[in-house]
Amino acid sequence: MFVLQYAKDPIWNDQTGQSIHLTVKWEEFNEEMPFAATSYDQEEHGRDLYNRAKSEEFGAVAPYVVPTPTAEQNRGTAVNLLSETDWASIADVANSQVSNPHLVNQAAFLEYRSQLRDIAVNPVAGYITFPTKPQEQWSS
Repeated sequence: MFVLQYAKDPIWNDQTGQSIHLTVKWEEFNEEMPFAATSYDQEEHGRDLYNRAKSEEFGAVAPYVVPTPTAEQNRGTAVNLLSETDWASIADVANSQVSNPHLVNQAAFLEYRSQLRDIAVNPVAGYITFPTKPQEQWSS
């Protein structure tokens, strides 16, 4: 078990109330380090820190703040959404001469993918509204 010298700056680490982030200094280490104390930690010192932090021994626990998505995260979401509709950009899927049934609203998918590509190529940080994926419409 580690010997705690001090802990500071407690902040709720998630919305469940089961994890508190702290900056801690253990006697066994030369520097302060981040520590996520949880009520369900397998190690006794983790559960102990959680309970002590929750009782505000190290100061009031700051509220959890939902992280703002980074530009890279938004780019990743756009790329994932693009990959889900790769099939819609294949010419044959909308060609009635070679596909039966064929996709009749390919243009809607191509527009959707164009909007996603714009986000993937020019990502911005923050909460953004991703375009709505069109519903597949197949010939009968």
